[in-house]
Amino acid sequence: MSKEDVTFDLAPVYEKAGITYKQAKAVSINPEGSQNSDKPFVTIEYTQQGKEGQSENVEYDYLINATGPKLNFAATPGLGDA
Repeated sequence: MSKEDVTFDLAPVYEKAGITYKQAKAVSINPEGSQNSDKPFVTIEYTQQGKEGQSENVEYDYLINATGPKLNFAATPGLGDA
C-alpha cells in the first residue's frame, strides 16, 4: 500500500470531538510559565504545510508528554529502509 492509502487528515477527526488539533512539534515545556504569565505552557513549532517553522506558546492545565515507541523496522525483513 502507498502512504496515501493508509493516512488521513487528523484535524477533522478531532474537530468532531471538540478538540483543537495542532500539527506541530514541542520545542520546550515551561511548567513555571514565563515573566509575563504564571500559567504553564508548551512552545510548539508547526510542521503542517503552510505553517512550517511558525511557533506558538500553548497554555495548559494538564500535560501528557506521550512520545510513542521507538520502532525497530529493520528487525523485520522487508520493513526497513532497503
